[in-house]
Amino acid sequence: MDVLLFFIASITSGVWCAYLVEYVEDKQARRQRDEGTRVNQNE
Repeated sequence: MDVLLFFIASITSGVWCAYLVEYVEDKQARRQRDEGTRVNQNE
């Protein structure tokens, strides 16, 4: 039972880490894209 719980916990934490990294990268990419469009509008 303990092994099963550890297995589930490791999978869950792995998924959360992947999700968090994806979210942060997406946010940075979106911010860069927003800055790019803002510069184009100012010209």
